[in-house]
Amino acid sequence: MAFQLCSCWTLHLCIFVFLLRNISSAPSSQYTLNHNKLSFNKATKKCPGSSVLTTIATQQEVDEILKLIFKSEPFQNEFTFWVGLRITSSECIDRSKPLRGFKWLENNSEESEVSQWAEDPEHTCTTDRCAALKGQFDGSNVTWGLIPLNCHKDKNAFICKVKDGDTTIKLGSEPPPPEDTPIKPSKPKREPGFINDSHSAELRSCQRPSIPEARSLKMLSGNMKIQVQCWSSISFDLVCSGEPTVWRLENGALANITAIKIECANATQKEENSVLWSTILLPVLIATGVLVFLLVVIAVTVKCCLNRRSKKRAIKKAEKMEMKSKNRKDSFSLA
Repeated sequence: MAFQLCSCWTLHLCIFVFLLRNISSAPSSQYTLNHNKLSFNKATKKCPGSSVLTTIATQQEVDEILKLIFKSEPFQNEFTFWVGLRITSSECIDRSKPLRGFKWLENNSEESEVSQWAEDPEHTCTTDRCAALKGQFDGSNVTWGLIPLNCHKDKNAFICKVKDGDTTIKLGSEPPPPEDTPIKPSKPKREPGFINDSHSAELRSCQRPSIPEARSLKMLSGNMKIQVQCWSSISFDLVCSGEPTVWRLENGALANITAIKIECANATQKEENSVLWSTILLPVLIATGVLVFLLVVIAVTVKCCLNRRSKKRAIKKAEKMEMKSKNRKDSFSLA
């Protein structure tokens, strides 16, 4: 009925607008935009079916995704979308690599024909970092690049990608989640010391780690928590939890024992330098200062003594000269 009301010359325009508004849910598209702003970890679970957060490893992928963003509603001059690029806390940022050490969720690969960062990630070996596609459209040109963000705190819209060969997924944006989404019941915690053959391998990974660089290592909560205290007031709290059951940081990220050793070693070196300064260098500097002060005092004292002697000699000489002059005058007057 709506199309019958359109005049002949506007019929094609109506069809074009109708297709443009529904292009993001067209069955031929491989990508889906979701404008619900979620954290990275929640966004990975919201991709429909077996789809995943998208890769942008080729120029073709970049072109298709940018076209999809520009044709979506509501249109945005500036946009930020999560993509399937992440680096875990067990790995370090490497700025010499195109993806800086990040890996695609789809295939756990670092391969990419396209690498364009709008903001380089800061070096870290102990924090999960996730990448988002950030761009701006000024009417004629588009600028875009990847930016590193916090996987847990930052919230953005996201782009899902249908895996090759998967035709069972219905494309399109998902509706916003209900406000009162029920919370899934947590799995029962294992009692400390519980051993089960099916989980013995995971439990063995929660044995007391060897960190000789640490100042102290305290086992808490029935050996299910460790407090690693380095020098220079640096500390780490590790919790044995998750699936698989391994040592994790308080935010749930996998603990990188090697990185913790490096941090403790650096802190130890700083502490040793501080001890060296306070126990050896500082006393030496103080002794040197005192010695210089004494030398200056001695030099000033010697100079004063020499000046006094010179004055006394000059006075005696003047007195002798005066006596001679007086004697001459007396002898002259007698004559």
